[in-house]
Amino acid sequence: MKIDYDELADSYEETRNFEPIIYEILSYLLHPTKEDRILDFGCGTGNYLKKFSVDYDASIYGVEPSPHMRRIAQKKISADHILDGNHLHIPFANNQFNKIYCTDVIHHIEQLDLCFKNLLHTAQTGAKFCICTESSQQLAEKYWIKYFPSIVQVDLKRFHQIESIEQTGEAAGWIYKTTLQTESTVLDSISPNFMERVRKKTLSVLNLIPDEEYEKGISRMDKDYQNKMVFRQQEGYTFLLFEKGMPL
Repeated sequence: MKIDYDELADSYEETRNFEPIIYEILSYLLHPTKEDRILDFGCGTGNYLKKFSVDYDASIYGVEPSPHMRRIAQKKISADHILDGNHLHIPFANNQFNKIYCTDVIHHIEQLDLCFKNLLHTAQTGAKFCICTESSQQLAEKYWIKYFPSIVQVDLKRFHQIESIEQTGEAAGWIYKTTLQTESTVLDSISPNFMERVRKKTLSVLNLIPDEEYEKGISRMDKDYQNKMVFRQQEGYTFLLFEKGMPL
């Protein structure tokens, strides 16, 4: 089943902003400056692009295949900086960017080797490329799995193994530098924003499970939300940093 991101774009914009921890780690690993040319590959509605633009005043560009998401992003950043493209077609000339990142993108890409190779062409020598994704363990630790149990297997099929990402990047010509993982655990009730994300299915995996499971799960989840039930909520991300070396 293919997810229609044009259909989800407005709801996505309403319920999802940049994640502070993701932005913090991207900034730490990429060390952005005003002189940088930065590419957000799979920029969605442009939340991270806008944040980098405001904080660092760098030259910011984005690639996004969904027309509606792209239009929303173009309202936040110069329209001619947000272009139509994907891992098979990156609409920029060679040696354009010295910082590239993608957040929650690569699990949508089966041909990860082509993604790495095509991004390598757009990167300048010495460019950094940071990927934000989730490990198998991080996927399995989400507290809301209990409402939608099949999402674990769905996501394990979609998400690339961390070691495989490292190996694929190096085989494509990138130099693997480091992996950084974040973990946070809080005791809290379900937030209004997260409940709205579930209702509007802006968590992409919810569009890939059976309708009956979704309806039963959201009914149980809404009841716990109304009762302000407190859960141990665990969340984590995995960041992989690559660099483009000198040409041979």
